[in-house]
Amino acid sequence: MIPEETRLLQSVFADSEHTLVGQFMYPVIGKTMTKRTPRPITPRNLEAVKARGPLPELTDEQEKEAWEKFKNGLGGFAKLMNDEGPFVMGKKVSMADAVLFGRFACTRWLWNETTDEWKDMMSWHGGRWNKLIEAFESLPEVEEYGDAEGTLKI
Repeated sequence: MIPEETRLLQSVFADSEHTLVGQFMYPVIGKTMTKRTPRPITPRNLEAVKARGPLPELTDEQEKEAWEKFKNGLGGFAKLMNDEGPFVMGKKVSMADAVLFGRFACTRWLWNETTDEWKDMMSWHGGRWNKLIEAFESLPEVEEYGDAEGTLKI
C-alpha cells in the first residue's frame, strides 16, 4: 500500500490531509449529526465525534461556507492527483487512496447515495471522487472485505 519510492509523498499526504480536508469536513458532519439521525447512529458513535471537541453550532450561512471549504479542500487534492487514473497516483493504489476512501465512507454513512449532499460531492471536480470510490471498491481485497460476514455495510 505504501510503495518504497513514494514514502515521502505518503508522509506529506498524511501530514496535510487533515489540514486540507479533515478540518473542513468536521463542521459539516457535526451539523448533520445534530440536526438529523443518520443510519445507524448510536450514542457511542456520537460520543466518538464529540470527543474531538464540541460540535459546532452553525447557522445556515455558516453551513454553506463550511461545505464550500470542504469542497475547496478536496479541490486542492484533486489538483495534485495524477489524471492518468482514478487513484491519487493515477493507476497505482496508495495509502492516500485508502485515507480518502475512508473519509468518503464516513460521509456516505451520513449521506447515502440518494441524498443531495452525496450527489453533490460526487459531482465535484469532474466526478473525481465518485471514480475514486468505484475504483477502490472494485479492488479484490476491498470487495472481499465488503462481502465478509459481519462487516458493517456502509
